[in-house]
Amino acid sequence: MKAKYLFIIIMACCLGYVFYNYLFHEYEGLTVPVDVESKELYFLQYGAYSTYDNMVKATQDLSMYTYTNDDKYFYAFICITESEENMNKVKGFYEEKGYILYSKKMVVSSSSFLESLSQYDLLLKETTELETIPTICSQGIMKYEEEVKIEN
Repeated sequence: MKAKYLFIIIMACCLGYVFYNYLFHEYEGLTVPVDVESKELYFLQYGAYSTYDNMVKATQDLSMYTYTNDDKYFYAFICITESEENMNKVKGFYEEKGYILYSKKMVVSSSSFLESLSQYDLLLKETTELETIPTICSQGIMKYEEEVKIEN
């Protein structure tokens, strides 16, 4: 009687091992590379709007912006930076022109975008000509649109 149970247990283990090997080898070549680098970045928010049309009307005078939306609002952003120093520099530039901006921290997981952003941040940090700030921010926004928003 004990031999009967022992035989069933050994057979169950052998079948489990065979199925495990089959499934493991079946999916072995289907790995997908994952972009695991992520950082918390500063997004300078231009405004929050209840509809997409309201956002488009309000941002007509901006050269470049990106937006996100949740269930309630559309949020327009005019600059992205990883440096608090650059965030304050850009915010001060736009506030002198009469804009009211809010900084919002958001996590981005795209190593190629983060590499590009570090170059734009370096330019923002080093610039002494304040009129180049919108151009640098626009370039960063365009890169974000190309590399991050396309993926989502």
